[in-house]
Amino acid sequence: MRHRAVHWRRPVVRSCRRGARSRMWRDCWARMFRPLVARPSLSAETPALQKVAPKPFGVRRPRDATAIRPLTTSSDSEPGGQGPVSTLSLMPRPVALITGPTSGIGAGYARRYARDGYDLVLVARDVDRLKQLAGELEAGAGRVEVLPADLADPAGREKVAGRLAAGVRVLVNNAGFATSGEFWATDPELLQAQLDVNVTAVMHLTRAALPAMLHGGKGTIINIASVAGMVPGRGSTYSASKAWVISFSEGLAVGLHGTGVGVHAVCPGYVHTEFHTRAGLDMPKLPSFLWLEVDDVVDQSLADIAVGKVISIPGVQYKAIVTAGRMIPRGLARAVTARVGGGRGRT
Repeated sequence: MRHRAVHWRRPVVRSCRRGARSRMWRDCWARMFRPLVARPSLSAETPALQKVAPKPFGVRRPRDATAIRPLTTSSDSEPGGQGPVSTLSLMPRPVALITGPTSGIGAGYARRYARDGYDLVLVARDVDRLKQLAGELEAGAGRVEVLPADLADPAGREKVAGRLAAGVRVLVNNAGFATSGEFWATDPELLQAQLDVNVTAVMHLTRAALPAMLHGGKGTIINIASVAGMVPGRGSTYSASKAWVISFSEGLAVGLHGTGVGVHAVCPGYVHTEFHTRAGLDMPKLPSFLWLEVDDVVDQSLADIAVGKVISIPGVQYKAIVTAGRMIPRGLARAVTARVGGGRGRT
């Protein structure tokens, strides 16, 4: 049985125009690329068609200053006539406002944002310590503004809210405190002051910062909460205030989704700071593995914020504690907290 030979022929490409004759591949490619070969609108004097003469070996070609001036320098001169001014120096730095920065976690955030090139606004009651911290940070930060204010006082909160209304890139609501002693034996004025600093100030300052952030389409609010707000049995008013901060941050994060503004709650555990000493809390029985360092808390929280986590829990040990607390009955969790963490003798 004879097999008929099959000969391959180059396919014929037809023009898209109606009534046009068939064309071979070679003709079609010529028609497609002919406009790129010669354009009547370009002349030999057009810079795009000018040939660049080869430079001799070892000779550097002079750089065209006019080509880079719009990108790196401004045509304006300094008032003293010192030449062009770099546009990078004219760009405003982002501003970070931090409450309670004189020690502990607040100081850690202040140092970190200073290293990152932010202008800082430092808010605290202690003027002397504020000025001392500002002097230490001025070498790395662009500009450090000292804003003395007592966040337990409505006038102090209003003062800080006015500064936030002018616009900041980052707000760190770090100020807060706990007290020792049982709830029923604590001065009501002290309890109210704790509520004003831990809750009221967070709400008012966040409300003051948001309009400018939303207008600019970017901003970050970091609310310092605590693992105590996630584990039952860790005191009364302090734990309740931090639970409010966590819930408040989560609710705002949902409402601000897609706006470019993020709200985050950082929930550290025990950190080596002045916090417990100021509160009059004695912590001799606490296992050493539960203690965290300030810089580790700051670094881990900012890493979580960078990937969009709303709740940041620094430390593997505290992630495990919170996860276990969610899986076991709350009665058992309270019993464990009272035995390990000491839930009595604090508000």
